[in-house]
Amino acid sequence: NSVTFKGAQVNSLLAHQFLGTLAQAAKTDWGWPDFTPWFSSEPAHQKAVDGYLDTIIGHFAEGGYARDNVFTFHFHTAAGMLDLSGCDDVGDVPNVRLQVIKEDSGPSESTEAPFILVAANSQPGPGPTATQEERIQSASPARSISALVIPVMQDDAIVVTSPFPDHAAWKGHNRTARMKRLFDSRARPRRRYILADALQMDDVDDVDHGLKDLIHGRAEREVKKLYAAFNGASQRLPHVKDGGAFVGEAGAWGCGAFSGNILVKTMCMMIAAGLIGVELRLSLMEQRRSDVELARALLEQRFTTANLWDLL
Repeated sequence: NSVTFKGAQVNSLLAHQFLGTLAQAAKTDWGWPDFTPWFSSEPAHQKAVDGYLDTIIGHFAEGGYARDNVFTFHFHTAAGMLDLSGCDDVGDVPNVRLQVIKEDSGPSESTEAPFILVAANSQPGPGPTATQEERIQSASPARSISALVIPVMQDDAIVVTSPFPDHAAWKGHNRTARMKRLFDSRARPRRRYILADALQMDDVDDVDHGLKDLIHGRAEREVKKLYAAFNGASQRLPHVKDGGAFVGEAGAWGCGAFSGNILVKTMCMMIAAGLIGVELRLSLMEQRRSDVELARALLEQRFTTANLWDLL
């Protein structure tokens, strides 16, 4: 299933988001589908909010998207995922490449239109703290209407976008985030986004006081979420259906604003990547030395997808 908007429709929705005329969606208890958090949240990340405003005001100053531009959100689930319990014949070694970076930046310098795995909130929406999701929503304004397209993401559901233009380049994460520049409207890079909400793990459960990572079904839920993400993305490219591969880019999914053990999360990404055949480029910041060492040691073991599932 999918929903498609023309440029004129996106411009109208963005105007309502900017003016704060939209109501909070039913069944949501966090955030709003408009840009009011930029102005009302305390404490707001002023440098980030200034970048958000420069981007959206610049968008409207240039006349907005062309009326016939097309923006599509595709919905996918983990239906059809192989049952890995007791399965020993998933022998492929996941194709995951570790990239150590000085700081987060986006969009990447890829000349393709790669798929970017976004650590989304289960209730998507704009915000003032410069998380990965918030920066991407600002840098590609059309992406911010995801809060209207899917107010609540179900446990096995994800969203894949068509190639959306990025209006701005960003560096840093959370308090270090700042907009570096706005792209010329004729030279905006295009990226496909995979919106997949991550569970908060690596935390103490309020009831039994054990680590949330160990609660039955949570790690399996993350694998299913990532399987839906990579499988859904693969269906968007005709050459993948014919046995080709595609490239996905990811950071420490679910290990930033949403917490999480880097080893557990990386194993989940590797299993899903191995099942689908995606080439996954995993970027970790060099100052997170222990995380980099753990991820590198894991990748050097050359575990198969089945091995990883058994370990998990």
